[in-house]
Amino acid sequence: MSLIKRTKTLRQKISILYCVALFIIACVMITAYATINAQINLNKEDGHVINISGQQRMLSQRIALLSEQLVDAESVNQRAEHASNLLKSIFTMRQNHEELIARLLAKVGDKPYSDAIYKYYYGDENLDKRVLDYLGQAEALIAFYFLEKNTQKDEITIADSIVKTALGGLLVSLNDVVYQYEKEATQKVENFRKLETLFLFIGLMTLIIEALLIFKPILNEIVKKTDDLERSNAELTEFSYRISHDLRAPVISSSSLSDVAKESIREGDTKSAFTALNHIKSAMAKLENLIEDIIGLTKVKLVDMKEEEVSLGGMVFEIIKELGNLEGVENIEITTDIKIENPIFVKRIFLQQSLENLISNAIKYHNPAEKNPKIHISAYKDKKECVISISDNGLGIAEEYRDKMFQMFQRFHPQVSFGSGLGLYLILANVHALDGEVTYNPLDQGSEFILTFPVR
Repeated sequence: MSLIKRTKTLRQKISILYCVALFIIACVMITAYATINAQINLNKEDGHVINISGQQRMLSQRIALLSEQLVDAESVNQRAEHASNLLKSIFTMRQNHEELIARLLAKVGDKPYSDAIYKYYYGDENLDKRVLDYLGQAEALIAFYFLEKNTQKDEITIADSIVKTALGGLLVSLNDVVYQYEKEATQKVENFRKLETLFLFIGLMTLIIEALLIFKPILNEIVKKTDDLERSNAELTEFSYRISHDLRAPVISSSSLSDVAKESIREGDTKSAFTALNHIKSAMAKLENLIEDIIGLTKVKLVDMKEEEVSLGGMVFEIIKELGNLEGVENIEITTDIKIENPIFVKRIFLQQSLENLISNAIKYHNPAEKNPKIHISAYKDKKECVISISDNGLGIAEEYRDKMFQMFQRFHPQVSFGSGLGLYLILANVHALDGEVTYNPLDQGSEFILTFPVR
């Protein structure tokens, strides 16, 4: 994956995780707001109901008092005033009663009130009927008041009945209802407090979970990318220094050798001239290898390749064929065991460069003292991963070099073959570009490199 794409992917990942975190917090806040707002509205409704039920308790006593005052009044004006007040109280109490009953009957289904409230009105207490009967008595008293042929005795009888009803149990029942409403409202307030505590707990747990599952991975990713950037900067510094030296050395050497060749030709010493020219050719070949490795490394770091269909067996065959002109290859037995018949989808150039470098290294660094030098290339598919092994009985890599074998500018056998020292580093970069891994296994005689990467 190119540097630009890795940076873009990291930015997208952080943005997505951050949006997920904000979404979770927003959901918790909206849920808390909606729940608390609903609870507040319910508490307002409870307050209104408690107020009405309290009025009913007061109105029951007011009606009894006004009934006595109506009967006992001596003047016509006083009787008219008491009758008017009594009529208003009856109207208000009936209106309140109808509202309470309407609320109660409308809410029995989802039970905002307990069964106790319902039983007060329609159970053994039968408060609904008692209130209506009480209001009926008061209305009967008003009716007698407006009759022309009424007797004070009839009014007194009705008024006594009203007072007896009010004091004989209606007040107690209405008071119990008020107490029950207050009790339930208090319980709802307690539940509301528990709900507040629950949302506080959920909020804290959400922050903790987000810190562990979202923000910590983001921080780890940033730290990892920062470490990668610092390592890349260090590699770039070393790369710049070494490349400037390795690029200049062949050029300076060739320039000096060209002067030697010209002088030798002028003096007629063709042998020395050819020797100088061969050295120039060798230096240019070394420079060409270095430039090719730099180009390959640049592709891995900066270019984003597309996956394409690849025949692994065909690729290995072509690589072996192309490397057939390397020195000593004719003496090496190269065998293959490719158990992947169907094409795989992979970034071709990265896989090809990795295989070319590993196979060419196995050829270049074969053991001259070995009578039967061998290279074996095998591959198989394990679920959704491709595993490729390249083993040989060559010179291998000494143990003291293995910790830094995949670093830049590491040469293990300079006396056998010259190279840029970027080969294994380039292989590692290529395999990482395939989202895979490369491992080294030292053999009793020789080496084995294993490439593992996902395929489809």
